[in-house]
Amino acid sequence: MSLKTLFSKILGRLSRGKRNSNVEILTPQRAMGWAVDPRSPAKPATVTLFVDGHALLNIAANQSRADVLEAGMGPLHCGFNVPLPKELRDGRAHLVELCFDKGGARLRGGVLKIAGSGTAPVPAVLAADVSDPETGSETAVSTDPAPLQPGGQSDGQLPGQQGVAYLDRRRAAIAGWAMGSTAVTLRLDGQPEITLPLDRSVPGLGEGLQYGFFYPLPAEWLDAEPHLAEVCFAPEPVQGANPATSTPLKLDGSPVRFRLSRAQPLIEIVALIGQVLRLRLRDTEGAVVAAAVGSARIRLVADGAAVDLQPEAADISPGLLRAILPAGCREICLYDSTQDGGTQDSGGQDGGGQDSGGQDGLLGRYFLSQGAVLPQEALLPAVPEKALSETNLATATAAFAAFCAAPDARFDPLWYGQTYGITAADALQHYREQGAAQGHAPGPFFDETRARASQPDLTRAIAQGALPCAFALDLVPGVGLLSLPMPSPEIARAVAAVPLAASCQTGVALVQEALAQDAALRAAANKMAVKAAVKAGDMAFAKPAPLPAPSTQRPPASCIYAAWLARLDLTPEQQADIARDESRMRQKILAAPLTEQPLVSIIMPSFNRAYTIGEAIQSVLEQSYQNWELLVCDDASEDKTAEVLRGFDDPRIRYMQFTKSNGAATRNKGLRFARGSHIAYLDSDNIWHPQFLDLMLRALLAVPGTQLAYGAYLDTEIRGASVVLDRIGRAPFRAIQLSSRNFMDLNTILHHRRLYDWMGGFDESLPRLQDWDLMLRYTSIFQPLYVNHIGVFYRRNVAWGQVTHLFTGSGAQNSVNDKTNRRLTEAHERLAIGWPSRGRVTVLLDGPNPGDRLLAESLARLASAVADVDFLDLSGTAAPADPKGDPAGLLRHVMPSALVKDWYRLCHALPQLLRDQPVLTVAASEADLRGLPADAQQKVYRLIQTAQGLALRALSDPARLFHLGALPLAGLMLPQAAGPDAGSEIPPRLLLVPGGERSSTNTLISQAKARNLSLLLPPNAKATGDWQLISAAGVEVLGPDAWAGALAACNLAASLLPVSALSGFAFSLLTTLQGQGVPLAVLRDEKHADALVNQWLEARGAYDIKVATPQWLFDKLVKLHSDPQTCGLLADRGQRVHQIHLHPELVQERLAHALYRMLFDPSIRESLNDQP
Repeated sequence: MSLKTLFSKILGRLSRGKRNSNVEILTPQRAMGWAVDPRSPAKPATVTLFVDGHALLNIAANQSRADVLEAGMGPLHCGFNVPLPKELRDGRAHLVELCFDKGGARLRGGVLKIAGSGTAPVPAVLAADVSDPETGSETAVSTDPAPLQPGGQSDGQLPGQQGVAYLDRRRAAIAGWAMGSTAVTLRLDGQPEITLPLDRSVPGLGEGLQYGFFYPLPAEWLDAEPHLAEVCFAPEPVQGANPATSTPLKLDGSPVRFRLSRAQPLIEIVALIGQVLRLRLRDTEGAVVAAAVGSARIRLVADGAAVDLQPEAADISPGLLRAILPAGCREICLYDSTQDGGTQDSGGQDGGGQDSGGQDGLLGRYFLSQGAVLPQEALLPAVPEKALSETNLATATAAFAAFCAAPDARFDPLWYGQTYGITAADALQHYREQGAAQGHAPGPFFDETRARASQPDLTRAIAQGALPCAFALDLVPGVGLLSLPMPSPEIARAVAAVPLAASCQTGVALVQEALAQDAALRAAANKMAVKAAVKAGDMAFAKPAPLPAPSTQRPPASCIYAAWLARLDLTPEQQADIARDESRMRQKILAAPLTEQPLVSIIMPSFNRAYTIGEAIQSVLEQSYQNWELLVCDDASEDKTAEVLRGFDDPRIRYMQFTKSNGAATRNKGLRFARGSHIAYLDSDNIWHPQFLDLMLRALLAVPGTQLAYGAYLDTEIRGASVVLDRIGRAPFRAIQLSSRNFMDLNTILHHRRLYDWMGGFDESLPRLQDWDLMLRYTSIFQPLYVNHIGVFYRRNVAWGQVTHLFTGSGAQNSVNDKTNRRLTEAHERLAIGWPSRGRVTVLLDGPNPGDRLLAESLARLASAVADVDFLDLSGTAAPADPKGDPAGLLRHVMPSALVKDWYRLCHALPQLLRDQPVLTVAASEADLRGLPADAQQKVYRLIQTAQGLALRALSDPARLFHLGALPLAGLMLPQAAGPDAGSEIPPRLLLVPGGERSSTNTLISQAKARNLSLLLPPNAKATGDWQLISAAGVEVLGPDAWAGALAACNLAASLLPVSALSGFAFSLLTTLQGQGVPLAVLRDEKHADALVNQWLEARGAYDIKVATPQWLFDKLVKLHSDPQTCGLLADRGQRVHQIHLHPELVQERLAHALYRMLFDPSIRESLNDQP
């Protein structure tokens, strides 16, 4: 180690405790950086923005910053990247400061001086160019000589102060939001005021910005008496202001008048289909109120007119109420007729303080828009009326003309050109002459489309020619809109899915954001699918079955599953376990609304099961999920099976009689006739829980990258007249364990039909255990989802002639094992994908680390087998020469280093190169990728490390994850390793991934020399890194031409870091050596019981590191190396587990599936392209 390097490390260690923040970008438009509050490092820090000495807003430093975590300077969630208020761009001089909370220390680099009129705003300032709180120095970035004064202050209102207070009836609380302050005050019935901090994010006002407050009302205020709540901006010490003479400024909606009772019921909106509104009433415990009682208690007022509420038919849903709304209805109010009041009145607004009176019995107020029912609590106020006065409109028009003549930083020609297909040179002219009128945005900090969609009055002013565009109004200080940055992908999809009615008179700002983030509103939006189904005549889809009572509480005569559950001999502990399991199952079903209802094809083979098949079919008919088809596949039964089937009159049941074969062939025949997108299996002697399909389908659809799910089951045996529970089959997925025994019951499995289309069905040549073989083949490529809930009642009875369970350990198992061994040693499973064309993807490498480069090279080469690949190098250096040559279809791009260093500019240049295609990123941080435009983010997938290995995770939707396992490195300048066959006479050479303080270089050198052990250390994940060889000769840094040979000489490999904490490169390197027969030593993963590394240890395919110190590890490995027989056995088992789960052929097929879904699967493409 050089003296310079040692000195840098010492300085870094000494300053690490002080450097707890860094502001990387601070402009009048945006603030970006990270912060860790030293007073409470375990919690996300709150950063306060001070403008001219006034605390304007709070920022939550809770975004992901993997770079800070890797550097050891803070936790993962410590970043912020937020737009700043428009008041900073009003042409006046301002002093901007970012500090820890109110009155805390200033962040490093957290100061900006903005020049006054006549001087352009100061561009982005790096942390090194501004004040440093450690030294107290400050660099002025403004040349304006005038003193800094608070801007825009008049009538006691501070710049940017606006907000809303309202009554959250559902949660019995006073809630709202406020801008231009860090707190509000609440006074109830004139009592002493309470200060409420602004510590909540508000949908639509920017991620990470804390504008919201929430105050649950104490029980003494829930007394059914009228009360009044005044909410004001909290007084802030402002330079030049006299707090004693300041008048508190009220929020819009204040005072809030309310009358609440502990016994007040809750309204649940079920659906709005056309003009038919369905809802139900729940009591304070959440129980459904009977429809007759609810219709007598609730009054509905639609647009000021009373509307009758009628009980719905009892067979549709319990407690459901129905009302026919007038055509074009925009607003409904629901009142409790048992309380006073009853006239529909909008009162409660600040306009003279008149009492509304009619709000006393109000249970809920809702606005209707395009089939969605939006509660009042989700709405924000309209543009102030004064903003649309003739004078202000004229001022805004003049301001827009001046802006177009001399635009400031709010017009971004590069962004505009990339977004609307215009050259940067022509961008301003196009915006001035055409774009503004067409609804184009001037830059990424203002969304013109969303402003018009959420402000009907503003849209009319533009249509009448009184205003050129919505952005023009934002140019007028004091009366403009909220600054509207481009929405997140989720918000953008909501805007497209639920547009506001143009005729809506109520000013609704940013309601789409609330819709995108509030679960109740999302459920309302899902009802639009029901509306479409009604038009299409698909009533089975449009009217889903209600969730029945728990099976443990149902009478045996009402449900076949409940009947058999009642017969089961259970201990009190087992009864409690089953009841808890069902309760949690129901909670999951209710918490995960179905966004689609695909057809499920159920395959039911049968041979001479007339005495059991009726119960199996009945359990299908009693499913709460009703969009299914049942294919009963009769394998030439000789009993009365056909007669039993004739007793079921349901068009969804298809009875097919085949010639005699076996169970596998019979199931395959049924699969050929299946029409559903999903496949399930139920034997004719077993039964399903009533919510089995409901649960499994919701679980599977919630993770779009997963194609197969299985669950738990009751394993029972019928012994005479008694039914005995042998066990509850619960087994999280373990691929290596599955190769030796089957723990996945076929009756619990649900999978997408593409598995059958691409991999075939059951192997008819096997005498038995074909279901085990099928799962071995399917799960070798597709990582299954384990749903830990009981969904199947598995019944065994020797008298029924069941023999499958008798074949475990017999010749049938040997047949499956022999087939598995042939597959592992000769040829793995391949997917017969019908590619419609050869698509195109981008592999993006961000960073110069040589390990990451190898990882990206491997990913690009694998992808080029099925798609053309653009390899986008953001390392700023030219790609190294490849002696083997690039495969066909791989095209390399190297970005200029000057552009790579400016990530903000780079994000606006990348979309042109990304070409509207999937982007697979290696080593790019999530925080950096969030800087891409919203539509580009939708197509980005990050290569991440999980407990099960590497995976591709969508940036915009963490649930969209495609499991890969590991990336093969053997073909990338990585020759065949020495392995254990070299003999014990060769000194051991260990590839070591060090970890922890005990793995310092000095410790490694001393411990290795003492044992005649040489070490090869791969590049670390923090910087560019080098390969290092530690031997008796000392420490040698290996160049590109030397490390490959050193790696080939390794005959042992180990990691002192948990496998789940490894970089993707380190994990792939270790597994590549494992596949080449190099013995591997690893730590057990204590956090993830089913982690892949634990499966290695259970199968004795890796050495278990009991003590994570170099001394202990080196002693054990030297001893292991001296025992060729033990070392060889460990190597063989390591290769075996590698073949089962991480073989390069399997990784290739997993990536092919992921790319097919990204490129051609309609469900994935629709979610990516559903943009406004």
